[in-house]
Amino acid sequence: MIYQGKADLTFHSARAKPPLELSLADHSMMIQRALHRFRITTVLPLPEQDFTHVDAVYDGQTHRYLIDEATHFESTSVFVCTPIYKAELPSFQVVREARDFLNAALLLEKKGRAGHSDLLVPAAMNAGLASEQYLKSFLVETDPDCPSFVRLSKHVKGDKHDLVRLYGQIPSVLKQQLHAVSESVEPGFPLEERIQACSALFTKARYGYEARSLQILCSEVFELAPHLDKILTEMTRVISAQDLANG
Repeated sequence: MIYQGKADLTFHSARAKPPLELSLADHSMMIQRALHRFRITTVLPLPEQDFTHVDAVYDGQTHRYLIDEATHFESTSVFVCTPIYKAELPSFQVVREARDFLNAALLLEKKGRAGHSDLLVPAAMNAGLASEQYLKSFLVETDPDCPSFVRLSKHVKGDKHDLVRLYGQIPSVLKQQLHAVSESVEPGFPLEERIQACSALFTKARYGYEARSLQILCSEVFELAPHLDKILTEMTRVISAQDLANG
């Protein structure tokens, strides 16, 4: 349990034009946490609207949550959410999507190494895309038209699939944190070397029927994405109940 009591809730929909808002002042609510997700239960049902995120004010602090699922019962509404952090980068939303591609890559790689070698190229592509998304989690900004979503920063230059170019544009403070966490989760891992080795994977190895495309494939891609996942898991770890209460 994170919180139970009165709170001011404002539900938002970024998909409605103009954006839809519904405010419930001094409203009874309960917040529970399970791993990276939160369950917010309110004691009054809400109208059937496509809300995307909610601002909850309790204990004198404002907390924003991205609504993943909503269920309405007779006298309650339950929202399964993930927090939208005040520290926006790296973006938990982008990391979560990257992890989906990594999981797909791991499944395909397992099949590929078990004899279905034709699945190794799709496995590498998914691993490469996961690595790209992990790096982009440091380079996004809030979408002003849809505040519960993010987009790649307009300041990002060059090939958006080139891992070296993406890595080079990560702000220096975040890059220092990236390396510090890399060393803490896997001492000695050659992060920059792996990024360099995998940099051209997505743009030059997507099509196996093209000459030299398979020469780009390398085992490093199956090491880089899982390592980046370890780093970003640590950097986007869900804050503790005490941290949440303190804002």
